[in-house]
Amino acid sequence: MADMKLSDKGEEAKNRADFYIDLLCHDINNMNQAALGYLELASDMLSQGKYDPALLAKPIEILKNGSQLVESVRKIQKANFGGQQLEKLDLGALLKGVISQYSSVPGRDVSIIYEPAEGGMVMASELLKDVFSNLIGNSIKHSSGPLNINISLSEVVEANRAYYRVDISDDGPGIPDELKKTIFDHFSGGAWKPEYKGLGLYIVKALVNSFNGSVWVEDRVPGDHTRGARFVVLLPAAKKGSA
Repeated sequence: MADMKLSDKGEEAKNRADFYIDLLCHDINNMNQAALGYLELASDMLSQGKYDPALLAKPIEILKNGSQLVESVRKIQKANFGGQQLEKLDLGALLKGVISQYSSVPGRDVSIIYEPAEGGMVMASELLKDVFSNLIGNSIKHSSGPLNINISLSEVVEANRAYYRVDISDDGPGIPDELKKTIFDHFSGGAWKPEYKGLGLYIVKALVNSFNGSVWVEDRVPGDHTRGARFVVLLPAAKKGSA
């Protein structure tokens, strides 16, 4: 039994390593080739005395996406294999700071309602900000038109242990039940094939797990996914006296 568990862990580690290699080699190479193609076109046009700003803007966008991908892999690696410096953080203050980044969304009518709460101390790292930034950003990204986001922080008790619960609800298009089961996964179709565009929520899950918490999604209005989604993050309350 012990040998089987070690074998499973070894296989999982190999799959993770293959995942990182595939991301960094395959995707980054494709991005670089695409950027190079645009720059070569821009160079040809300049040699003819012509100029198209789009041929420079596009490779800049591609290279920024490549940098974001590398940063995402770094965060996943830290969450899955350690390397984070955990400290006592004020969850209420952290939420307030993240929400302030979305106080104005260009081209969108987005309203975020949050009653600032003091306290709510948890043991986490600075990457906890990425959890809530990803969740709020996803609500905005995967919706259109006016959007209302409600965020709440409360203290709950589960199995005789104190937790802090953060609810992020929106009135966007919602998430179908079949997608709720896999939305935090980074592999699709049962095979070890990365779903590259879904790294944001995978990072959320990996980070929350590394803080000994849990995260899930449910309907904002129970039984009707078309009326919006609610993401819930549950984090253990920091013990008194912990550093």
